[in-house]
Amino acid sequence: MGLLSKIKSSTKSVAAGPKTVSYNAYCFLHSDEERIAVLETNPKFELSTKELFEKGFAGKSIYKYFYRYDNVTIEREPKNKVDKNAVKILVNGQFFGYVNADDAPAIGAAIKNGTVSNCSIIVTGGPYRRIFSENQSGAGGGELNVVLEVTYL
Repeated sequence: MGLLSKIKSSTKSVAAGPKTVSYNAYCFLHSDEERIAVLETNPKFELSTKELFEKGFAGKSIYKYFYRYDNVTIEREPKNKVDKNAVKILVNGQFFGYVNADDAPAIGAAIKNGTVSNCSIIVTGGPYRRIFSENQSGAGGGELNVVLEVTYL
């Protein structure tokens, strides 16, 4: 089971305490400038092919974005023209995207009731490099995968 699969299927709970639930989310950052303003680059992505090979990444892909953001807020957006139940995601106060429409009504109700205590997102994907040998790698582009973790009281 890959890391993203584990993240998507994980639900952590503490008896008689907070419960954290993971949801798929959508990133609506279209331009490189928007992504740079919000997302942090995986430091390994900047290493040379030789350095990555020496660190054991042969046969693996290194994604530009692989990061957990804890300075995340979610807000109901009842005046949204597309979906009155929309819940937007902000990272460091900047618009990032939306909660999946199927999950938005329940999350929105929790926001309204004051039972959301904490939020974070995990972003993986984007451009990637695949390491083949000490001096050979390939590159490609990929979509961003975004998982929103919401901790309820």
